[in-house]
Amino acid sequence: MKLLQAIYTSCRVGVSGSSGFQFWSVSEGITEAELQEIMVLGKYSPPSDLPSQPNREEISASFPINYAYFRLNSGRVAINRSVYLGKDYSGRFGNYLAHTLVLDSGNFPCYPISLMQAANFKNQFLNGEDQADNPPATLPAIDFSQLFQNETSLSDDFVKAEKEAVYEAVLEAILKYGAEKRPVI
Repeated sequence: MKLLQAIYTSCRVGVSGSSGFQFWSVSEGITEAELQEIMVLGKYSPPSDLPSQPNREEISASFPINYAYFRLNSGRVAINRSVYLGKDYSGRFGNYLAHTLVLDSGNFPCYPISLMQAANFKNQFLNGEDQADNPPATLPAIDFSQLFQNETSLSDDFVKAEKEAVYEAVLEAILKYGAEKRPVI
């Protein structure tokens, strides 16, 4: 069981060969139609009450991770993890990194939420990867079994009694939705 990858962000040079928001790199086997869906479904919109020009500490402390599971029109299933980065390669605020994993066929053999903390998700660009003048290499497919090597799944964490605070926060956000109409992410 293989997972194909797509990473969408604002970078100097990506798949399109130009600069700006685009796919930084993708695995072979993802169709153009699937990429268009992924681009829309993986978009990151920070909550409006957060700073428009945050520093690293504010991003780490306040900006939520957007996690989504969806079925593409092609029938394949995908999970997406989007994180706010702050500035892009040119110094403009508003950049995010959306890393999507597309299952080559079938369905996930586990709850998709259990993959949220998988180490295979890219959270940032290292050593100026997003500022390179040449397009990055094609992303390799990931063997599904690699997602759980040396990792504790999120579902394991939820089972532990000390994670009661997480349940409380999720429940509080759901209950407040009726009054505040703030999306639950």
